[in-house]
Amino acid sequence: MFAILMVSGLFMSLLFTGYNALAFIDVERSRMNAATSFYATFQQLSLSVGICLAAVLLSSAESISNIHDAHHLVPYSIAFLGVAGLSSMAVASIARLPRAVGQQ
Repeated sequence: MFAILMVSGLFMSLLFTGYNALAFIDVERSRMNAATSFYATFQQLSLSVGICLAAVLLSSAESISNIHDAHHLVPYSIAFLGVAGLSSMAVASIARLPRAVGQQ
């Protein structure tokens, strides 16, 4: 479990570093202050939406399913997979980026 958490933390750190580097590539210096504020707000809002989605999915899965002692983790699995599915939609927007982005 420790190794999984370490590898996951490493990739999350790389992800946030990459997004932070690419977020301001085409922003003019005069607009950097507003862009930084907007990006920080959007990032926090995205994290909050993910938490809210997980809570809604968990609550819905618990109310729909009959939870037995052996299967009490099923609602958590559904919530985890739902948030993972939402997060994986970012791949489509990343794939559309031009290859030259970030070469500066």
